Amino acid sequence: MKRNSKTLAVCIHYTNSSCFQNQWDYVLSHYNLTNLYIIGAPKKDVFDGNNVFKTAQLIKNAEKLPKNKPLILMAPKNGRYVQGTVSLIDFVHPSHATYFFGPDNLHVSEDILGSRQPDHKVYIPTKTKDNIYSFIAAAITFYDRMVKHG
Repeated sequence: MKRNSKTLAVCIHYTNSSCFQNQWDYVLSHYNLTNLYIIGAPKKDVFDGNNVFKTAQLIKNAEKLPKNKPLILMAPKNGRYVQGTVSLIDFVHPSHATYFFGPDNLHVSEDILGSRQPDHKVYIPTKTKDNIYSFIAAAITFYDRMVKHG
């Protein structure tokens, strides 16, 4: 992607695992990320200083995400609470967007979204169980975005 030609904001759900930060740092460092929001993190000092997390904004739910960018929720097609309705294969990525990834192996619930409803609910089609670790879903999604935007 060309620098500054498109804005990519990401919201992720904090997972208390030893690999969380390294996995997300690796994926996000490969893309032109403009903002990072984290839901459910206990406090900012849980993150190391020299990675994409140093500028992350901690928020309580999706209501705090920018209203001037479409909110794209990445959700399993058969999600327990919120279902993806558009296949990533067919999805046309907006130039400016905030992508929301829920917790690993769990499903996004209405309390995490708050009153902010996603503009798009996108799923990654799979031939196996519909759960994908969120950092892997992000890598697939951002690669798809990069290929489609040129």
